[in-house]
Amino acid sequence: MNNENYINAVSSKVTEKLGLKIVPHLCPYKVSWINSIVLEVKQLCLVPVDFNLYKDKIWCDVVTMDVGQIILNGPWLFDKDVITI
Repeated sequence: MNNENYINAVSSKVTEKLGLKIVPHLCPYKVSWINSIVLEVKQLCLVPVDFNLYKDKIWCDVVTMDVGQIILNGPWLFDKDVITI
């Protein structure tokens, strides 16, 4: 079963394209994906969120990742019918 260890993350490419300010992470760490890839998390970014009337900003860890890792996050570990292209 999933132990619910999640992080708020944003792709480094997204931060570049949107011109978001990146700051050094106060407590750098590493994240391991299911396929044994280890990513170093050394930066943070304040990401604006705007859904109709709801507006906020969320601190996210900046990591190098593919869009599939963002969309599929954890559920793809348990769903055997998921197809990635």
